[in-house]
Amino acid sequence: MARGDEGGTERSLKGAGADGSLLSAAGVGAGAVLGGILRGGLALYHLGAFTADVAPVVLAAVAIGMVNGAIGGAMRRAWLGAVVGGAVSLGLYYLLLPLVMFLQVLKVGTVARPVEALVIGAIAGGLGAALGARRARSTR
Repeated sequence: MARGDEGGTERSLKGAGADGSLLSAAGVGAGAVLGGILRGGLALYHLGAFTADVAPVVLAAVAIGMVNGAIGGAMRRAWLGAVVGGAVSLGLYYLLLPLVMFLQVLKVGTVARPVEALVIGAIAGGLGAALGARRARSTR
């Protein structure tokens, strides 16, 4: 009869960092910063100019980008971070599309294409995860 602590736990933590965490704090931070910058830049590009009227929209886009990048950056593999970041970004794009279309009816900017949201999420998640994985390897 096998003991309860044999095998399963050790194998599941084999890919974990030195602290046993399956998530990367450095990846979360890097992904959040990259996601906020990229998503805010995309919002500014499509809004045209930064004024007091569009500031809340840009800040909301930055916050969404930070969450998106943090989720993708939490993964410990760059390819997985890119896939998760892109998927989350595309999901949020379609979730918020009615609001963006309403802003376009009000003549506030243009609508971003889905591929732009997908690429930005993939870049933020992939680079965040890659930086987190690199940080985890350097601390071993």
